[in-house]
Amino acid sequence: SFRVSSMGLLNVGKSKGTQIIQLFGRGIRLKGYNNSLKRGYILKLENLIPDEIDLPNHLNILESLNIFGLNADYMSIFRNNLKENDVEEYEKIILKIKPTIPDTALYIPKISKKSVAFYNDIQITSLNQKIPPIMIDLSSKVEKLESKSDVLGLVQDIPFEENFLVEEVMELLNFDNIYLDLLKYKEIKNYQNLYFTKKDLINKLKSNKHAFFCTKDIITINKNEELSKIEKIEQYVIQLLKTIIDKSYRYEKFHWQTKHLDYITVSQEDEIFIPKEYVFIVNSSPRLLSLKITEFTDKLKALIRDKSEIGDDIYEKNQIFKYNEYIVEFFALKIHLFKPLIYKSKSKLNFIRFSPENLVKSERNFIKLLENFLKNYDTTIEFDEIYLLRN
Repeated sequence: SFRVSSMGLLNVGKSKGTQIIQLFGRGIRLKGYNNSLKRGYILKLENLIPDEIDLPNHLNILESLNIFGLNADYMSIFRNNLKENDVEEYEKIILKIKPTIPDTALYIPKISKKSVAFYNDIQITSLNQKIPPIMIDLSSKVEKLESKSDVLGLVQDIPFEENFLVEEVMELLNFDNIYLDLLKYKEIKNYQNLYFTKKDLINKLKSNKHAFFCTKDIITINKNEELSKIEKIEQYVIQLLKTIIDKSYRYEKFHWQTKHLDYITVSQEDEIFIPKEYVFIVNSSPRLLSLKITEFTDKLKALIRDKSEIGDDIYEKNQIFKYNEYIVEFFALKIHLFKPLIYKSKSKLNFIRFSPENLVKSERNFIKLLENFLKNYDTTIEFDEIYLLRN
């Protein structure tokens, strides 16, 4: 059965008992896209939603359990119990986003709404032969062996090289188990229009196109070794075949998409490209919380209030917020769809997350170089206009 996402409660849980624990344990049972039982952001993160399908705005609200209580003292008691048991809590900070859509239309490619969905339009009945050769790196497996004293020296002199699975080893593998494992993987990845047989998998391995980077003994068996090694080799084979399946599917999907593209103009109302606000999610768990983090959070909130609510500085020029070793940069880039863009040091600020996603280091460096170029560029280099679209 599926469950509600909101509850209104009156005078519930006035005394001790299991009632409240059962209530909070209800959660939300989601049907999810294609009965995946997964939330929207997970589907998007794992690329389980076709490109032609847009997630509804504010879907995350429906996918969260909201409980509204009257005369409900148990809410504060429940929170205190969570704190006592060191369960993580989160604090949200909101920063409004300002669109910077130019007067000239910005076109982006998108799958045509007139086209039939990829998984209904095309059936993939073989693993593509056109994908480049794949090599699975198993060097870490050898390093683990070398760390054991009883085999130290036995594997050090064996070279790492490209190795193919020999037919004698293939005959020892349980391809029924391998096939079933890959069918489960196909279902998890939502490759519903991809079909392959056990024979297809065997032929892929026999083609000597895809290989392992390792010492030869990793994927061979001699008479003195335990049979359990066969299971390890099966796992390596499954890893290789999963990669072949992924690349084959992406190859087919990419070539289908190129034939079904339309160009649409970016609209200020499109929250996929121009969200309304940043949400900073700060982990305020007592386990992680320190005086430095508390002060950092308070000062960050003060900066956002002063420079985005009281004033507009955060939208007019770049800002660097620094507190001890914690640094957050705000870029007021006028040639991007919205401002500011935000960068944080990943290693130091692991207790705070941003939505939409903050810049990574390479993007931050690119923006710095682009700003410097636009400020000092050689006038002999001619261009009409530059506009930045972040993928």
